[in-house]
Order: sequence, then structure tokens, then C-alpha cells
Amino acid sequence: MKNIIFLITMLSLVTLQSCTKVYTIRDLYNIPGCTGPCGIRMKCEGMEVTLEAQLNDRNMLKLGRKYFLRSEDADRTISIEFAESIPDEVVHKLDQAKEEGKTIRIKGVIEGFDLSTDEYCQRAQILFIQDAGDISIM
Repeated sequence: MKNIIFLITMLSLVTLQSCTKVYTIRDLYNIPGCTGPCGIRMKCEGMEVTLEAQLNDRNMLKLGRKYFLRSEDADRTISIEFAESIPDEVVHKLDQAKEEGKTIRIKGVIEGFDLSTDEYCQRAQILFIQDAGDISIM
């Protein structure tokens, strides 16, 4: 009986872990309700997601503690911002990961902001990282 309970518990844990979806930058923009006009909160704001991206010189721009990552086909960009509680040393490990062409996996909360140009205004995405443990370099 103990073996059956143990087996059911292990299968449940494996199932729960495999249900965590990992998104690409393009995938984030394809989440229903994750694009829209300025001034209107997107439905995906507040959603916790895990993003995976391979870093290189062509897809990452850094401005202080803020990073901009572009999709592989360079048609989508997401801003990555970090809570102040995350040490600079952890944040700047992304620079070395970029130099080495490594893949990152980060978990954060989608926030929105209005992005205005001369021709139009749209709601854009920020992935806000709240914990250093939510940053993995592979």
C-alpha cells in the first residue's frame, strides 16, 4: 500500500512539473490578450511565465539593469527588468552568458507599458524578475 501511495505521489509531482510552459519571446506575444492599444491593461499583465532564449550579440541590448531581448526573427522585443533585491552580480551574469552564447531561462511576471511612436501607440511587455533563483543560465 505504501508503494502505491508513493508511486501516485511521484506521478503527480512529475505531471505538475511538466505542466509548466516555457515560452519564447514570440510565444509571449501570442498569448491571448497580450497585445493591445495604449492605455488599456492587457489581460496577461500579472501573469507569471517562464521565458527561454539563447543569448548572442544580435538579440540582447543592455541599459544598466534593464535588458532588451529580441526574438530569433527580430520582429519582437521584450524588456527584462529586475527587482532591486536581486544583486548586480547576478544580473550581470547575463552579460557573460551573452558572450558565451548560452541559453537563459527566467521566470517573471508580465507587466505592461505604453510604447508610443510617431505613427501609433501600443501596449508593450516587461518581464519583471522578482527573485535571483528565477534566473537560470544553461
